[in-house]
Amino acid sequence: VGDHMYSDILKSKRTLGWRTCLVIPELENELAMYGRHEGELIHLQQLADLREQTDRDIDALHVRAMNYADDDVISEGGEVDWKEELYAMIQKRKKVQRELKNAITNYHDTFHPIWGQLFKAGLMDSRFFKQVTDYACLYTTKASDLGSVSPYRFFNAETELSWKGLRDQR
Repeated sequence: VGDHMYSDILKSKRTLGWRTCLVIPELENELAMYGRHEGELIHLQQLADLREQTDRDIDALHVRAMNYADDDVISEGGEVDWKEELYAMIQKRKKVQRELKNAITNYHDTFHPIWGQLFKAGLMDSRFFKQVTDYACLYTTKASDLGSVSPYRFFNAETELSWKGLRDQR
């Protein structure tokens, strides 16, 4: 087996009906890093949530602005108020976005200075994550891990990567 997801894994699965096990040595370090940097991950999620809330606030202000444009009578100072508020919200969103971008970069650099996390690209699942979930029946950090289970053990297909579920339960 080599390092090409499609030809090495999917082809064997489809043509030979083999169950596949992907050995990902880097996963062991990745799991350790999750534990050490859990607070940073929580901070990233809080920033992402704040950005989302700010976007919703901007949407609401935009709707208010459209309503002002449709009204014949604008309350005194009303137009200025929503414009200033909208400008302030846009500035807040830009600030949150910069903070989030820097926090994501710093967080990913703790895993690997070039590649970041194995299973994430920013806040989204990485292409590698998608390939692992699509092509591998099982995955482990080293082949010797399989020595600790009976050869008669049947592994059910997971709908979500097991390490992700364990991390989310904390």
